[in-house]
Amino acid sequence: MNKHTILVVEDEALIAANLVRTLSSLGYEVLEPVATGEDALLAVKIKKPDLVLMDIQLIGEMNGIETAEKIRAVADIPVVYLTAYADDLRLKQAKLTDPYGYLIKPVHSRELHATIEMALYKHALDLKLKESEELLRSTLASMDDLVFTLDENGIFLGSYHPVMTNLYAMPEQFIGKSFRDILPKELAEQMQKTINNVKITGATQHVEYSLLLDGKFSWFSTKISPRYSLKGTFCGVTAVARDITERKNTDAAFQTMIRGMVGTTGFNSLQKITETISSWLGAECVMVGEIQPDGQTVKVLSMLLDGKNIPDFSYTLKGTPCDNVAEKGFCIYPDNVIGLFPESKDLVDLNIRGYIGTPLRNSQGHVVGILCALFRNPVKATPAVQEIMNIIAVKAAAEIERKRADELLNESARYTRNLIEVSLDPLVTISPEGKITDVNAATERVTGHTRDYLIGTDFSDYFTDPMNAKKGYMKVFDNGVVRDYPLEIRHRDGKIIPVMYNATIYHDKSGAIKGVFAAARDITERKIAEEALHKANKKLNLLSSITRHDINNQLTVLTGYLTILKKKQTDPILNDYFVKVSTAAQRISSMIRFTKEYESIGVKAPAWQNCRTVADTAAKDAQLGQIMIKNDLLHSAEVFADPLVVKVFYNLIDNAVRYGGKITTIRFFIEEADNEHRIVCEDDGEGVVADEKKKIFERGFGKNTGLGLALAREILDITGITIRETGEPGKGARFEMTVPKGAWRSTGKGG
Repeated sequence: MNKHTILVVEDEALIAANLVRTLSSLGYEVLEPVATGEDALLAVKIKKPDLVLMDIQLIGEMNGIETAEKIRAVADIPVVYLTAYADDLRLKQAKLTDPYGYLIKPVHSRELHATIEMALYKHALDLKLKESEELLRSTLASMDDLVFTLDENGIFLGSYHPVMTNLYAMPEQFIGKSFRDILPKELAEQMQKTINNVKITGATQHVEYSLLLDGKFSWFSTKISPRYSLKGTFCGVTAVARDITERKNTDAAFQTMIRGMVGTTGFNSLQKITETISSWLGAECVMVGEIQPDGQTVKVLSMLLDGKNIPDFSYTLKGTPCDNVAEKGFCIYPDNVIGLFPESKDLVDLNIRGYIGTPLRNSQGHVVGILCALFRNPVKATPAVQEIMNIIAVKAAAEIERKRADELLNESARYTRNLIEVSLDPLVTISPEGKITDVNAATERVTGHTRDYLIGTDFSDYFTDPMNAKKGYMKVFDNGVVRDYPLEIRHRDGKIIPVMYNATIYHDKSGAIKGVFAAARDITERKIAEEALHKANKKLNLLSSITRHDINNQLTVLTGYLTILKKKQTDPILNDYFVKVSTAAQRISSMIRFTKEYESIGVKAPAWQNCRTVADTAAKDAQLGQIMIKNDLLHSAEVFADPLVVKVFYNLIDNAVRYGGKITTIRFFIEEADNEHRIVCEDDGEGVVADEKKKIFERGFGKNTGLGLALAREILDITGITIRETGEPGKGARFEMTVPKGAWRSTGKGG
């Protein structure tokens, strides 16, 4: 079996490399990926891949949708779209190019495999359909049919006829005459009823009749279809007449075959095929078998032997006429099949003399099974047997392919279900109407209700605040995703379980929104830990407050005694010592005040902070004098940080004011680089000398307490934000706060 070749069109090199690696591991031959529509067109023309995996957003002049349209114009190659977006406008544009699939990034291996396999399968069926249509067109063009048109009054308007005709008058002689004047009375009345029915129903009608020609009756089959004017009014009929005299019996057999296949699928369809062939050919045994992966064993899916269905039968290909069928195609052995295949025990046991068999081929043309009929008497086959058997084989092969596709999908569904059920977190799917459509076992445990009970009920009914729950899942439909949405589930016995919900929308195969997939994380233990931590911090803060109070009292006493001693002593040499001791006492007092300001680090949970508001708040508390604050932070920019982040901004402003020298402006703004967001605070002062850029973040370094920037770094580090100084000495300080991806968002509220 040849590998299918895949062309990846993706302008993100990392994603393209991952796709190539995944596709190769799935057994496909992957061409060198390209990043632009122009390169994709060139690759399609030169390398002719079996399928194109197309990113919608591409660099270059053409996007993926435009590229797919141009590919469709030059080559019949299936395209599967790959995109990080699934908005309605994009889907509508994509549909115009008749894609064979639509995948949302990130794509998992099994989803990618299933989509590609189904795309290749559907494309193969489409090719088969086109071949069938072309076959039908050429067949109609070569048939000796008479085509004629009549107006609404039954007058012949024109005709087309073959060179040879059995009619008693040339069709040109009909023009201008009514069919009532040409056909026998009874047949004319039958035709009139048929035409009236066509006019009323608007549907094509079929009529068979016989005419006495040259002393013999000939059978004709005529199809009569309505004709309409440009205004949509009935204006007559078009009729196609065929001489079916010689094929009457074959047609009867063909109709039997059609009745046996129409309206049934799966095992019932295969069973109907065996019954139809047995009745049509008079075969004692008919089998539809699927060749197993070993290539030697045939598992019989439907077997009719002497009018009875035989289950669970299989045989080995080697030494049987079916082996010849698999290798050479349609085979017929009218008699003495046992003599030709003496090693076939089943033929001997059943005393089989005649055999007819045809291969069952999948959409790629590979033999996947055998359809055969066995006879205890010599076979008297008509010339149409092979044609009809091959037609039936197409239906049987399609059913086998459908069976294999269903097995693949069922396996994928079972795998997905196992993943869902093994999850310890409650998982639930919700319809656009807010009804639960599926749950896992964890949801049953957390609610106290069974899966059957939960499905079809309102999602919001199982929470302490139903309105907030409804608001949550409606938010998913509006935004496409919701993260860390706090709710409380009420168990059937009244127990309350705090959870954090994460949810996203999911789509059907056409790309339409089908519902919401939500996962809840039980945060009971986290709540308990947070409460315990809160109580511990509260006690530590109380202890810290008492300690500060006692230290401040002792500092007051110390300062008082120093003042008294300074007044009483007269030795000038001791004055320097008194000044140093007083300065040390003042620094101790400053440190105590500093610990008061920063004792809440990490006490309160991090939250989304508006960057512009934080900078404005910090600026209001600072002693700026003539220095101007320029706040260029976006109104919509938010960071996930400790509430004390305002102290960080204040400390940056205060340091600039204290140590910036001839500073006039402090500016806050945002930079984006390398997929990162940076909050920048820079000034036009003296800056930081090179050998102190790292030291300024160390505890104890500096002219005051030496704790400001060190604690600022700790505050930011709580949510993974880093800070560094990158300014040029002599031109001003520049502090860059780099925000990790999960801690940055834009609310879209202007700016």
